[in-house]
Amino acid sequence: MGRPTAWLGAVLVLTAIVYSSSFQNAFLNWDDPVNVTQNHSIRAFSAANVRVWFTEPLLGMYSPLVYASFTIDHAIGGLKPFVYHATNLALHLLAVLLVASIVRRLTEQPVASVIAAAFFAVHPANVAAVAPISVRSSLLYAVFYLAAYRAYLWYLDRPSARRWLLSLLLFAASGLSKSAAAVFPVLLVLTDVSRRRELDRRSLVEKIPFVAMALAMGAGTLLLRDDVVTGDPLRTTWIERAALAGFQLGRYLLTSVAPAGLSPFYPYPERVHGALPPAVFVVSAVLVVLAFVVARFRSVRAPLAFGLAFFVLHLVLVLKVVPVGEEFTADRYLYLPIVGLCIAGVDLFQRFPDRARRIGGALVIVAVFAFAWHAYARSADWRDDMAFNSRILEHYPRTATALANRAAAHLQAGDVEAAARDATEAIRIDSSNARAYFNRATASMLKGKPADALADMNRAISIDPRLPASFELRAQARLNIGDTAGARDDADRAIALAPGGDEVFKSFVTRGLARAMLGDGPGAIADMDRAIALNPAEPALLQNRGQVRINFGDQIGGCADLRAAVARGRTEAVAFLAACR
Repeated sequence: MGRPTAWLGAVLVLTAIVYSSSFQNAFLNWDDPVNVTQNHSIRAFSAANVRVWFTEPLLGMYSPLVYASFTIDHAIGGLKPFVYHATNLALHLLAVLLVASIVRRLTEQPVASVIAAAFFAVHPANVAAVAPISVRSSLLYAVFYLAAYRAYLWYLDRPSARRWLLSLLLFAASGLSKSAAAVFPVLLVLTDVSRRRELDRRSLVEKIPFVAMALAMGAGTLLLRDDVVTGDPLRTTWIERAALAGFQLGRYLLTSVAPAGLSPFYPYPERVHGALPPAVFVVSAVLVVLAFVVARFRSVRAPLAFGLAFFVLHLVLVLKVVPVGEEFTADRYLYLPIVGLCIAGVDLFQRFPDRARRIGGALVIVAVFAFAWHAYARSADWRDDMAFNSRILEHYPRTATALANRAAAHLQAGDVEAAARDATEAIRIDSSNARAYFNRATASMLKGKPADALADMNRAISIDPRLPASFELRAQARLNIGDTAGARDDADRAIALAPGGDEVFKSFVTRGLARAMLGDGPGAIADMDRAIALNPAEPALLQNRGQVRINFGDQIGGCADLRAAVARGRTEAVAFLAACR
């Protein structure tokens, strides 16, 4: 008993070392702004914020407990990425402990269960669930899900209302983290069957609350996600969709046993001369044959078959029979399915002769350390926006979203020409990518070409009229070409779309400048006042207000603003102090 426990402790230490490399990673512009950096509802525990958690979806998912976990992180460390990464690691370590406990309970192999937990802990595919901050929902739901399942196994060992209720409550917490938990009742039935438990009235009635919760989770997903039925990117027939589902399943299986060529993002396969790649149909056919072989030669009650069923069950909801989002597959979706392979692997391992088990055990341990090295290095794929999008483009150079996002990273680094090139290439690949037009317009503004920027922003807004930053950038472009009234109207729209946004102060500045040019001095100064109230630390805003005040006759107030701007380090305001002498 003591030795497996010590080995499990060593596994936890190894896991912490492997994922410590993610502590250096920054926030990413992929999903982190919506989840964390621009999410005002996580900045304090309050009744208003809790109401938001339970009434507003987070990136199309109903996940109030994810809101809560981010709020705890923010209370501890504000917007320091390290704190969020540390929480992800802590959740992963809890999952490792639960996996070890579950595999041991199902296989009754204490040593092998530790090795299986190690396989899960440092599997390179799982880096995609632990390293990115915004994949918190996958981690949180998995921990509650595994805990709910462990409680159910405990209930089966010694039935009691308390243990049944514990499993139900943990399942509810899992569902409040991510709706993928909805398959849990199916897992309970599979477990009953594998244990040869009699399916009597009691065993069915006890599942009713679980099924009711699962149905609610599924209904919530269909209502909240706005990308479930936005169209089929491949325009496939149902036969092709079935083949694509099989291809995805095959890819997930291959990644689980041989994690090579991993990418942070996998786009849909492209048609070649109007047809899907032959590999789609070949892999699907091979899977059908393998399924037949397993069904023919293995009892459905064997742990091997149960583990494989566990693997498939937890991938069913992410197989793109109905297109959702831009990703075709994602490594993070393997986080729970790999547990099934751990169960199946331990059972298969025990069927080998002693000598084969010793050799196999040694090979698995070598693989674990190889996985650990790979996982440690892979965390760097999420180091920052440049690294993240460049890694995607190494594998899939025609990914328009990655090109558009890397253009933004180039802009942040000051490389305007590189930003324009990436944005233009993204537009060439996907002319409906609003983000690419926005980034190219930003580059055009920086190059002093507001007319080009205006053309791109007109296109961006026609594609997606919901983004306040798009109206703000078009307002700036219009201001630069002399369309003052148009600039004012666009700034109005930007403010209306995000009245409490972190960047809305820019729109008040733009509208204030437009109003000043239109002769509306009081309106211009009111807008400048609002901008300064929203962002009092920016001295450039004081300079702007100072210039407007002087232009409209408030020499004393304007000069006071200019001097305050200079005192705060705004050297550009010095030239305007000549009017104050």
